[in-house]
Amino acid sequence: MRVLTVAALIVVALAGGALSGCAGGDAGDRAAAPSGSAVEPPIVLPSAVPSIAAPAPAPPSPSGAVVGTTLTGVPEEGVEPGCVILKDKGQLYLLVGGDRQLLTSGRSVTVTGRVRDDLMTTCQQGTPFEVAEVRLA
Repeated sequence: MRVLTVAALIVVALAGGALSGCAGGDAGDRAAAPSGSAVEPPIVLPSAVPSIAAPAPAPPSPSGAVVGTTLTGVPEEGVEPGCVILKDKGQLYLLVGGDRQLLTSGRSVTVTGRVRDDLMTTCQQGTPFEVAEVRLA
């Protein structure tokens, strides 16, 4: 029991010495420091939240859109209400915009527009494709 008490006293003494070395004094203590010893500047940590650059805004939609991709197929309802998908050459596209009467007619159509990988949707299917023009195929 006595050995444990001595060991505990040693641990307390060492911890107390370490803590007193870490304790900051007031400005008078720093002024009393021997010449040649430097006072450490405070450590400045970067912000915990990284800055995230906003994505570049998307170019204008169909009225000024750069179009050039043409897809052909029979549009179908997607798994979510209001979503229209089209399969062309094995690739599934989510049609965004365009004449909904033609796109939901059940007939084969040709759509012209562009892929918009930067769009987020709730449709859960296909690559978003911004439709600039729809015509019956």
